Amino acid sequence: TAIFGVLQDAAAHAWESAASRLATGEAGAADDGAPLSAAARQIAAAFTPFFEARERFRLDAEGRSTKHTYWLDDSSAGAAEWSVAHMLIDPAGHNDWEAAFTVPLAESRAQNRAVLRLERIAPVGR
Repeated sequence: TAIFGVLQDAAAHAWESAASRLATGEAGAADDGAPLSAAARQIAAAFTPFFEARERFRLDAEGRSTKHTYWLDDSSAGAAEWSVAHMLIDPAGHNDWEAAFTVPLAESRAQNRAVLRLERIAPVGR
């Protein structure tokens, strides 16, 4: 659900809220027209190529389906982080972009939540 919170904010272009979710796990205040923070600008910049190519992504049941979520198979004992990607399902059915995140395990345990780092929004496999 942490990933989908970030994606929901991105779909709404609520960049400050997405930045807050990544930093604290909680949604932030609605963007009020003030200049964006550096973190919010980075998130907006990461999503811009996707929105230029595909306009939007779906967040209905199909768009959120776990069949579109992939974990990098690095489940070795003592792994410091997990890599996870969710395919962005677009209305035209191209489905060729993904949002990739890293989950630092020690930090997630310490904060008692899934800590996410947005790594990239890019065509699948890049």
